[in-house]
Amino acid sequence: MLIRHFQVAIVLAFACLLTGHVQAVPDKVERLKAVLPLDDAQKAMIKEYAGYWVQKLESEQPAEVQQARDKLSRPFRSVSGETASRMFRDIYSQETLPTLEKIVAGSNAYRAINAMQVAAAIGSPDSLSLLDNHIEPDVEKNPEIRLWAAIGISRCLGVDSISSDKIKTSLRALVRAAKIETNPLVLRREMETLNMAILNTRSDSEILRDFAISSEIDVLKTTLDRVEQKNAPVSLLLAVQPSLLLIRMQYINPTLQRLVMDNERGRQEKVATYIGRRAAPQMGRIYDVILVNESAIRENPELAESVGQMLDTSETMLKLVDSHVRENQSAPSVDSGRELWTKGNLSGLAESRDKWQVVLTNRPYQN
Repeated sequence: MLIRHFQVAIVLAFACLLTGHVQAVPDKVERLKAVLPLDDAQKAMIKEYAGYWVQKLESEQPAEVQQARDKLSRPFRSVSGETASRMFRDIYSQETLPTLEKIVAGSNAYRAINAMQVAAAIGSPDSLSLLDNHIEPDVEKNPEIRLWAAIGISRCLGVDSISSDKIKTSLRALVRAAKIETNPLVLRREMETLNMAILNTRSDSEILRDFAISSEIDVLKTTLDRVEQKNAPVSLLLAVQPSLLLIRMQYINPTLQRLVMDNERGRQEKVATYIGRRAAPQMGRIYDVILVNESAIRENPELAESVGQMLDTSETMLKLVDSHVRENQSAPSVDSGRELWTKGNLSGLAESRDKWQVVLTNRPYQN
């Protein structure tokens, strides 16, 4: 009986060889990711590995797709602090991107999301371009794919082999997308990406930092405009609250408190001061946004809770900034916005708004 099973196994194996169905799994290539220069044999190994697993990413079996994603992403995980070289990333991109692009453009959402995760991991200029092409809602309808586009752009901030100019191009695409985004999770991640750009530690960090600061304030303003005018889902406020916390952390960041930049008047100003001064008028507008959308907000318990936190965050930030930029002047005396909101005291919120507007519509907040 054993002999018969053995004979059958031999026949099946031989048949597979004849039909080309057997392909040996290529060796791991992590050890090559930091090798420079790469010889032809090593380049061939990288291509074989990437080509083998990117084909598996097209599988009809979810488990195989997940395995392929993990195998394709593995070389770019930094365990010992060793990162992949530009050459390694470029060879990998050339071998995988045509298939990744096809999968992302296809009709299978699960495979498309996994392909975006691989593109985010590769971190080459070409894979970054793929992410750019799928971040805008007018082009990419699947919010999960847009989410991974934003995540991938943020990861590329830490890849030194991608030029800051190239990343800035991606940030421009991200900002365009954020201004029309309707999904709060995606918008939140886009704001987190801008925060990472502000805090970046690249050698030419100011190229991205200054652009990201102005973009962050611009996206916040545009989002509040859209929600106040009821041109966007009120649920976007779920992205505004964590964004305000990021801005507050930027304001108290010791590094940003030391660095300087040119402000809108062409004068040198501490980066943290600039952020606080420009963000404050937008935080003061939150009262109006809430008052206009009060009924819709209260229909969603999670959103109603978030709005209370938002009022608390914005008022704390406003007082902190105002005590610095308007020295020797007292900030408006207002009751706790969170308590007023919880009690349904809308007239109290309107009174707080009016007091802050007197301050925020004048210098140094306005030109």
